[in-house]
Amino acid sequence: QETSAALGYSFSPTYPGTLVLPALMTDEELAEAANYRSKKRLPAVTYREKISGAVLCRSSQPMAGVGNKRSKADERLLDLYRTKGNPDSVEEATQPSHFHILDCRGAMAATGNQVQGKGVENPSNYKHTDLAYCNIGNIHTMRDSLEKLAEIVLPGSEDDSFTSFLSALDDTGWLQHLRLILAGSINCMRHLLNGESVLIHCSDGWDRTAQISATSQLLLDPYYRTVEGFAVLIEKDWCGFGHKFQDRCGHGSTERKDERSPVFVQWLDAVQQIMIQFPTAFEFSEKLLVFLADHIFSCLFGNFLGNWEKQRVDLNVREKTTSIWAYILKSSSLFKNSAYQLLPQPIEPTASLKKVRLWERYYCRWDSAMHPHELAGIDWIDDWGAVDQVATLERRKTLHKAALGQSMTVGQQMMNAASRDAAQAELDMDSPSSNGGLQNSFRVLAASATAHETASAVGEVTEREMAITDERSSFIDEYRSSNASTGSFTDSQLAEFTSAFELFDKDMDGMIAAEEMVYVLDSIGHSHTKEELEAMMEKAGTVGGEIQQMDFDGFVRMMALWVQELDPS
Repeated sequence: QETSAALGYSFSPTYPGTLVLPALMTDEELAEAANYRSKKRLPAVTYREKISGAVLCRSSQPMAGVGNKRSKADERLLDLYRTKGNPDSVEEATQPSHFHILDCRGAMAATGNQVQGKGVENPSNYKHTDLAYCNIGNIHTMRDSLEKLAEIVLPGSEDDSFTSFLSALDDTGWLQHLRLILAGSINCMRHLLNGESVLIHCSDGWDRTAQISATSQLLLDPYYRTVEGFAVLIEKDWCGFGHKFQDRCGHGSTERKDERSPVFVQWLDAVQQIMIQFPTAFEFSEKLLVFLADHIFSCLFGNFLGNWEKQRVDLNVREKTTSIWAYILKSSSLFKNSAYQLLPQPIEPTASLKKVRLWERYYCRWDSAMHPHELAGIDWIDDWGAVDQVATLERRKTLHKAALGQSMTVGQQMMNAASRDAAQAELDMDSPSSNGGLQNSFRVLAASATAHETASAVGEVTEREMAITDERSSFIDEYRSSNASTGSFTDSQLAEFTSAFELFDKDMDGMIAAEEMVYVLDSIGHSHTKEELEAMMEKAGTVGGEIQQMDFDGFVRMMALWVQELDPS
């Protein structure tokens, strides 16, 4: 059964309004089961394996205490998950299903919580059930680990020798934490593929639980390895199920510093580790992960405001803020993996410390010595939410170069005030290219309660805007194949030009209005008179007797002239 929003929030205000629960459970039983769990976060379904029907559930720890208290409603609930909602089937009578409880904590930590009246399940109280620990550290362990990591990756570290760096990296424990997240997720995936349902929890079920739950689904289902599916996964298992973004990121407060922890960034790091081992299995690139890691701190988008879905509903962020997914879907070409190939089967990475790598693109970007060589054709240019990608490219480069010389902590300080102000200024610009476009037309996709709600919201953006983008992409492909002038640019430069053309060519007629080019150059502080601009456009070979418009071929040459003027060397 699917609960109503009012009923869902009545179980726990930290849960999504809509929950998927066994139909055979009464409301009274569900309320009793919720009372047996910390913060009333009862076991609820977040994923169903397509072939076997086994379900992945998540919750908080039970209120067992030192007396090992029991709850008949909780035991019945887990038994229904074990039997896939059909306890009286012939299969269950002859060959009972097994059920697995994965406690993300270590055994000592779980036992220690019993003193506080909480703790862990006694498997003997649940039919055909076993219990395993993932041994992942708590938020304080991860915060300390990241602080140690920051000390060694920032520019100007005292000892930069290779041996000392590796030793220091090992001492942070960060890579070991990532390995444990991968190992726990693989274990969970294997149970589900065997047709056996799983319950994941840690203490309150909003940190380590989210990491294991989301990673398991990423391994199991190719949909979550697409851009749209990744959006659904984050909205469902992170935003919907109540990861405390406000507390973990320290939004708007200098208090409760002990609540801050890089849990979500650590999960993005784990995703990046999987992408290294399966470079063609993901529709999106590493750039999307860095973008998300930055914007959980920037507060430019409404998705990560507050701690829980109910808070965002009460704040009406769906109407009052811009969704990060609207921006990403609008600029999807910037985040796509050019090597992507659909891999329909589950993927299982190697959870070996030998395979885990430091995420250089994120943690080492402030050290200019760590950047790719200029001949590699790869630029580490961060996207901080500017509406007009091409118009702000040079400005972002300037900000990025300035940031390289600063000693900044990894995490929320990675987005400095100047960068945030510049990005916010771009969002607030009343410009021809943004007015009525991304800024105003895409205030959709706030946190949704369940996968189908989020998928529906993503679908609205996809249906409304992505069809236009596809038409433009086809048009641009023709120009790329038929105009030799594009050959002088790298793929990354062409991607930027393509994105710009998509934004400017609103009528899809293959032409860009000259007055929009005036705005583009002026918006980066590089003003031109109309006569100067017309002269540059004429050199670029644009069409039209009075030079009112330019085609893509002329646009590319225009960009070349622009770059040459900005950097004559």
